Amino acid sequence: MIRTLILLVGLSSLDPSNCGIDGADAGDEGGTSDATTAGQTIGTQCTEITTELCSQGLSRCALSYALSDCVSGAMPTCCSSGDSCDSKATSSQSDVDTCKTDIDNADCNYIVNETYPSSCQSLLHP
Repeated sequence: MIRTLILLVGLSSLDPSNCGIDGADAGDEGGTSDATTAGQTIGTQCTEITTELCSQGLSRCALSYALSDCVSGAMPTCCSSGDSCDSKATSSQSDVDTCKTDIDNADCNYIVNETYPSSCQSLLHP
């Protein structure tokens, strides 16, 4: 009995609210969770997308290049060189993740030709 009480007191000190939910997951409706990617730019998202495309080309489509060269070469198809790369992203991280998953599942012909899946089209800002 005493051992159980000590264990319960010890565990409750780890979660003072006794809810098991930390502030980030507590359902804060006013926050910018996944709906808008706070702090991300179009360029940041484009880098994620082009890195995924180039990585797939290297890992499963038998392409041979330096990853950084491929990413910098693919960026103009995703993000123009003007102000748009520095603009605040309006797409969610979930949209970016869906695009990356679709790239992972794309036929190598699409990857070799740097053709992005349809889920990526709304994320591209050439």
